[in-house]
Amino acid sequence: MATVRDRATAYEHLHRAIQLILQADWDPAGVAGEPYAAQEYGLYVPGIHRLLRHERPLSEVVAYLARVEDQYLGRGSSRAELEAVARKLQGLGVRRRGR
Repeated sequence: MATVRDRATAYEHLHRAIQLILQADWDPAGVAGEPYAAQEYGLYVPGIHRLLRHERPLSEVVAYLARVEDQYLGRGSSRAELEAVARKLQGLGVRRRGR
């Protein structure tokens, strides 16, 4: 059985993996190389983690990314770009605990 520490470590690794995908593959603000990029994109990780943990469909992950771009970043990616990022995020294999 996984300990609280094991789950916390797994969460931290997943958080970092999501953040790296956002910076490398999404980066709608064009700030991936900037020192504050991790902080900027880190704001959106919990929402994505929640979608992945609840195994929401690709369309919901795409909608979340598009909403963030529209409401907070003022720039929109194409649907194809968003789908590619969402697929990569879903490829992290996040599952609910107990499964």
